Amino acid sequence: SLRYNLGVVAGENSTDGSVMETLKELVRAKQTTILGEIIIPIHHMLIGKPGEEIKKIISHPQALGQCSNFLTTQYPNVERVPVTSTSLAVEMVKTTPGAAAIGSQSAAERNQLSILKENIVDNPKNSTLFFLIGRGETQPTGKDTTTLIFTVEDRVGILADCLLVFKHHEINLTKIDSHPTGEIGEYMFLVSVDGHQRNEVLIRAFRELEERSYCTSLKILGSYKKATLPEGVREPGAINDSK
Repeated sequence: SLRYNLGVVAGENSTDGSVMETLKELVRAKQTTILGEIIIPIHHMLIGKPGEEIKKIISHPQALGQCSNFLTTQYPNVERVPVTSTSLAVEMVKTTPGAAAIGSQSAAERNQLSILKENIVDNPKNSTLFFLIGRGETQPTGKDTTTLIFTVEDRVGILADCLLVFKHHEINLTKIDSHPTGEIGEYMFLVSVDGHQRNEVLIRAFRELEERSYCTSLKILGSYKKATLPEGVREPGAINDSK
């Protein structure tokens, strides 16, 4: 089997939110951590064969969601077919009669297909945050983010208790999101905070969360330097609890 030292995976989109497949795999991974991030503007194209009637549109579920308004307006009765990647969708168009795909300009050129419509994404500032993943740990840079995931027991105010720990230590939360654990009514919470896991203030906060038994489990997914935002693009899912 193939083995790689580093990988790049989609973590979040500014239109469709967190990419659950990535988060689930990071939670299960034993030695894989987030080592970095980058935010890239995403410009989807409708790709196909000129003059052919479109009976189905193929793409990754995220891309279909990011172009939902366009599809509903322009192709309301056309079947939408989700596949594992936009690249695969474009490749499938070559051998699938009546099919078009949502993908990139480079994918269209690579497969010698035509761009039927440019920039069909609903949000003109659509962007995706990608994680650089691998093994090991980064060094603090002074401009870091730490992402962790934790589960809590089922009692009144437990999430508020956890968040107050961050407030008391003056730690700024930049993201919080909940995801099902696989059990009905049970959730895990994905949190990103300013700072590196080696910073003393984060060490104290994480220790307090565990010692007070607020969290039934806590896993740090990684500490990494904050991405530089492209001009005119806002960080996906960004919040600011300091105001």
